[in-house]
Amino acid sequence: MQESVHLKYLVTSPQDRKIGLTITSIGTQNICANESYPPLKHPTRYHFDPEKGRILYEYQLLILTKGSGIFQSASMNQPAKIKEGDMFLLFPGEWHSYRPDPDTGWTEYWVGFYGDIADGWFRNGIISKEHPVFHAGKIETFGNLYRQAMECADKQESGYQQMLCGIVCNLLSSCIYYDKNASFRQDSIQELIAKVRRYINDNIECATPEGVAAFASVSYSKLRKLFRQYTGLTLGKYIAQVRTNKAKEMLSNTDYSVGDIASRLNFFNEEYFSTYFKRITGESPSQYRQRIRQFL
Repeated sequence: MQESVHLKYLVTSPQDRKIGLTITSIGTQNICANESYPPLKHPTRYHFDPEKGRILYEYQLLILTKGSGIFQSASMNQPAKIKEGDMFLLFPGEWHSYRPDPDTGWTEYWVGFYGDIADGWFRNGIISKEHPVFHAGKIETFGNLYRQAMECADKQESGYQQMLCGIVCNLLSSCIYYDKNASFRQDSIQELIAKVRRYINDNIECATPEGVAAFASVSYSKLRKLFRQYTGLTLGKYIAQVRTNKAKEMLSNTDYSVGDIASRLNFFNEEYFSTYFKRITGESPSQYRQRIRQFL
């Protein structure tokens, strides 16, 4: 029979805590159907009564690789049904509770951590208490990462906290990535954005937000909203970045004059191009070319 709980508490040095993310514990727990939860072997350090819930003073990231259950926290509008392949994030100082469905039980993996990296993600809205559940669905990917982390924690070789920091950052960023793309795939938004990006890259000399919308047969207001939701950039700023990158490429890899580059990229004139380029990069086209080519 599978061991119901496998847990490692981790010690850290002052040097470890400078990394930006300190890993405090990592473990896995297998709950059979109709088994009490938490089981008798549940770690006393994290005392938990699902009826009352609890508050921790660290982050914890959990994934279900089997079964289903319920998760709720103070900042959520209502409890969330969670299932195999879902991940959920517990926040320090935030009341929460969760438990498996008696009919299915579940297998959970978790990792506890704290530090400036996670706090920065929270302050900047990359992770939020209002949306702590991620429908990632990539069980094999996340299971492998957790098992790699557990092996690292079991050995605790020199520098193991640095390795764990990288794995946890990978877990966090991956669950956000897969969750976002799962929702966009349902509405065929991915295909639309990919089509728009190809058009912009192939026609950067003449691409405009309105022209791109006409090409995609979508209203400009709708495309602008969808594009920003998907990329985090307005359509106009994305075009500006692609055009700037093309200008950088031409300044670095060709002998075209600044005026020729301005003409090829369909700028009004050389002066306008130079002003535009400096506003975005902080350097004039000539200064950029000189700086880059001194290393070639």
